[in-house]
Amino acid sequence: MEKMVNERYTMLQTLTNTDEETVCLAEDCLLNQNVTLTVYRGGNASSKTKLREHAVNQAACSDIPQVIKVLDIFEEGQDLYVVSEYVQGIPLRQYLRQQTELLDFEQAWKLLRTVAEAAAAVRKKGQAFQTLDMDSVLVREDGGIKINTPLIPERPQEGGQSDDIRTLCAMLYEMTAGNGLSLYQQAALNRGMEAERRRQYSGIQELIRALDQEKGSAGKSRKRLFAGIAEGFLLILILAAVLVGKGILSGQSREVEALELAGNYDRGSPRYQEYVSFVKEHAVSEEETEDGIVYTLDEESVRKWNQPCNQFRFEMSADTVLKELEACGYELTKIDETEENTVEIQKYGAILTRFQYTETYLVLEGVGLAVVTDAVNGDLLMLRLYRGDDSQAPLHGVGADLLCILSEDWYLGPEETAAGLEADEQEAFETNGSYIQGQYIHGTRECRMDFYWGEADRVIRYLFHPNHDFEYYYWP
Repeated sequence: MEKMVNERYTMLQTLTNTDEETVCLAEDCLLNQNVTLTVYRGGNASSKTKLREHAVNQAACSDIPQVIKVLDIFEEGQDLYVVSEYVQGIPLRQYLRQQTELLDFEQAWKLLRTVAEAAAAVRKKGQAFQTLDMDSVLVREDGGIKINTPLIPERPQEGGQSDDIRTLCAMLYEMTAGNGLSLYQQAALNRGMEAERRRQYSGIQELIRALDQEKGSAGKSRKRLFAGIAEGFLLILILAAVLVGKGILSGQSREVEALELAGNYDRGSPRYQEYVSFVKEHAVSEEETEDGIVYTLDEESVRKWNQPCNQFRFEMSADTVLKELEACGYELTKIDETEENTVEIQKYGAILTRFQYTETYLVLEGVGLAVVTDAVNGDLLMLRLYRGDDSQAPLHGVGADLLCILSEDWYLGPEETAAGLEADEQEAFETNGSYIQGQYIHGTRECRMDFYWGEADRVIRYLFHPNHDFEYYYWP
């Protein structure tokens, strides 16, 4: 089919052909090298303009090694031609089929880490991969990775990095088939596949840090709590992944690893299939979501299976926290108790279980504390400190006391911690021009602080509502 275009490129072989485009192997006669030549046939002017813009966007990201480089763009007759580097490789899906054994976590993450780095780098340039999946990721003969999909302008109002994070974690899970994952590897992937942004990683870089730690890499050390900030509007302050201390950390890890948690089974194993059948049989309701199906179980069914949920948990008990609060001078009055048990079976097969028994206490006038424990074994999962709708009562004082209780070796006292929390909240809102004099947390009607253990990333997090990208980090 040898045909020369633009007096430079000789078309050698058709690779793919559709009604709208033809992709060819071609020779760049000037540089004497093979290239990929994509021919977009005819089309209206607006369509051609959009295709050209996509090619220009991709050319602007040529410094990112995983992005296929666009080398030339030109028109000839009614057709648009895009010349890009020729990549000899196979789709990741085909690569996996050629392996004699399933990849373990480290092998899979080694392949996908470069994809994650590329996705983050592309986002920094205001672009996004149009399609990120097992077929668009190419594995080259030398083991390198190229991503074979157009770049499109990023749309922040859509999922943004959250979409990339969910996709990457789902791909990791699919690559390993969920087999042989440790408790923390499973939980790290579960968090990445969360549909709710507030439960997910703040960005791709945080995902990379968390998964690097899962293969033994150490995170950066920083002994400063009040550390960094991005803008936010309605403030929900979430302190997450509370540091329990080096001695406690090792003890907690051994204890939790020994637990068999509901949902943490090798995908395709008899135990996995048995649990899925059990959930479907005993569900009192189900709801289909974008990421899978969420089943609600009653209390009897959860206790019949009798395994704790696969959420991270504190070593400290709920009773101890409450007694310590009372020792600080707070008078606690129980005002409510509820239980909610759900099992989410995601489309790639991951299972997220949440068996939450919640007791709510009045701590101060207008300030409540929800104590969330595992409905099966009573382990402390989360503490939620909040104020009532009509309350302007500050939370930073009680929040500081809780932080000091949960972190037994915390290096700041309650007063210093409270001052830091208050100052950071004020800075957040002044940064965004949302400061309203005379109202606690500067004008927000709703404010709450959530404390929960995050073994996967080992950070203390401050989260600003409604955008999950606004956080502080603390590394032990």
